[in-house]
Amino acid sequence: MRKIDRSIVIGVSGGSGSGKTNYCSNLAKTLDALKVKIISTDDYFKEENKK
Repeated sequence: MRKIDRSIVIGVSGGSGSGKTNYCSNLAKTLDALKVKIISTDDYFKEENKK
């Protein structure tokens, strides 16, 4: 396998429960040879309080 000297960042957005995590997990499995990493921000979501 050849050395890759650059990174590609793909952002995935969507509403709660829309399947983003599932999609990213499947994408990472499909692109396994490219050493895909997932950075999840689910734990950082804070719902806005509506007044």
